[in-house]
Amino acid sequence: LLKNNNYQLESLIPKFIKKNKPMRFMGEYILPNEQNFEHHYFNIYRSWLFEKYFSNFDSIYDIGCGSSYNLVELCKQFPKKKIYGFDFVKSSVDIVNEISKFYNFNAEGKIFDIINPDLDIHLDENSLVFTAGVIEQVAGKFEKFIDYILQMKPKLVVNSEPIYELYDQDILFDYLAAKFHYKRGYTRGYLPKLLELEKEGRIKIIKLKRLNFGSLLMEGYTCIVWKPL
Repeated sequence: LLKNNNYQLESLIPKFIKKNKPMRFMGEYILPNEQNFEHHYFNIYRSWLFEKYFSNFDSIYDIGCGSSYNLVELCKQFPKKKIYGFDFVKSSVDIVNEISKFYNFNAEGKIFDIINPDLDIHLDENSLVFTAGVIEQVAGKFEKFIDYILQMKPKLVVNSEPIYELYDQDILFDYLAAKFHYKRGYTRGYLPKLLELEKEGRIKIIKLKRLNFGSLLMEGYTCIVWKPL
């Protein structure tokens, strides 16, 4: 990450974002001419996402921040907001704090376990919680995280996640992605849980949008925007 006394921010791009690979786009496989197509496409999408939904909040919590791939863009787009990078891995927290110190970002890293959230960690007033490819990784163990959100009551939650239930498994294209999702042990049931909570009047789902875009094997960027009531 550190080279010639400068941080190489391009090294923060997650390994799952591949170069020169076929992609999934609008129900078909495509082979882009641009080798970094997935990164560029997602970068445009998240810039829109941040501007659309993040602008009116004072604090943003990037839960499961990992390499700080999204956190750095949040700091650039919203230099006056307080950005928190939460992760259960100490090295991820260290990255947040080192980069923030080097670039004078208004960001802070903290240890946070999404499977067993610490209820002593309170959220700021007028805050937004963001996850990207994080719920996916907890193998369905998201119940305590949702309980944490319902208790802490951030103003808004934005998820960018692969959602198993949105695949139409009567179509081979979607069936293959669903089988990959299942075989990898990625989370299922998150969207049905949110729909159940909305039916109970405990949350409101503001947006649910499948992007019909993803890597060769699955779609990882479904947008869910919701808020606790």
